Amino acid sequence: MSSPAKHYRYWVLLLLTLSYALSVIDRGLITVMLSDIKQEFALSDTELGLLGGLAFALFYSTLAIPIARFADHANRKNIIAAAVGFWSLCTALCGMAAGFWSLFLARVGVGAGEAGGTPPAHSILADYFAKSELGRALSVYSIGAIIGTLGGHLLGSYLVQAYGWRVAFIAVGLPGVFLGALVYFTIKEPSRAAPAPEQRASFGTTLRSLLANKAYLGVALGNVFAWVPTYSLFIWIFPLIERSHDIGKLEIGGALAMALLLGAVPGMFLGGVFSDLLAKRNNRWLGWSPAIWIIAAAPLYLMLIFTPSFEWLIIFYGGYLFVANLTQGPILSAIQSVVLPRERALAVALGLFGVNIIGQALLPVVIGLLSDTLFADYAGRSLNYSLSTLVIAFAIACGFFLYCAKHLNVQAND
Repeated sequence: MSSPAKHYRYWVLLLLTLSYALSVIDRGLITVMLSDIKQEFALSDTELGLLGGLAFALFYSTLAIPIARFADHANRKNIIAAAVGFWSLCTALCGMAAGFWSLFLARVGVGAGEAGGTPPAHSILADYFAKSELGRALSVYSIGAIIGTLGGHLLGSYLVQAYGWRVAFIAVGLPGVFLGALVYFTIKEPSRAAPAPEQRASFGTTLRSLLANKAYLGVALGNVFAWVPTYSLFIWIFPLIERSHDIGKLEIGGALAMALLLGAVPGMFLGGVFSDLLAKRNNRWLGWSPAIWIIAAAPLYLMLIFTPSFEWLIIFYGGYLFVANLTQGPILSAIQSVVLPRERALAVALGLFGVNIIGQALLPVVIGLLSDTLFADYAGRSLNYSLSTLVIAFAIACGFFLYCAKHLNVQAND
């Protein structure tokens, strides 16, 4: 790790966290307005799943891998700055859509831009923070996702209710151009040891190294299945509530934001603190702890989906987010700890590829399709039953985390 000024690294962490928060606002804003878009464009739940999931996640997932590979050898803060500006402009273009396909293409642009965000950011933070602090730093960065989801619920609900969904896209998208400029002009690319030419690994060599890394495979695949239910829930939560309860968007957004604030934020932070403390005693806790937390999250997930009470839904939602987010500190710390420095960004990108292809691109469409077909007879409860099919993902995730723990004692970088 380089030796930046003690306080400057926190400015870098703050700015990268804000960028991540903005990316989550921009990608998730559409969830607030799915019902409005469905009505204006006369769409099915399957088409809503395509807009909310596949349109964004397909290019977000696939482009993240070559961008991450480039970031492992190039100027990472320039990549992040360009990405922030591009995805922000595409978010604004969503507000100008004339129909399903123009909105679909604008969402593709948002996904393509955001592909350049997280992998380079994780790599930069690994150079600014010591290994003993990395779990907490990455947990703080990950809180950006919670802030973004919270901001999307609150700001999106207000803008859609007051001005309509088109204005909401434009108003949220354009300020990101300024943030991209701030990243470019104020973040310094940290130094990293440049490998000798004979030590530079090709993409194929790096990929084979990661696929042969049992600890990495365990935690990366565990992370995929751990977040499958949450990502689908984030996309469908507004329609789920609107079809079961006669409640306005602003009230829904405020309640969901409160659940995120009181549940997800402390869960994310404490998960990082616990992972740093437990890993000092036994490195295998980086695999054991997320296995415990993800199994504990499963009953809360089912309860929030099926409770007939809006108030209890919000309580269960907050509890679920608290427990589910406890997993992120140890997961992110494990990924950065078990791979070589030159593999960090690609390791993150490959993990995100699985999460987003399955959790954001495919399953939201499957959930919409199940709602339109298999569970159509349940009318207003069709989404509830569709989402409940994802509970199997928790058990699969637990198995992969335990597999990771089994190999952490030999894979950890001390």
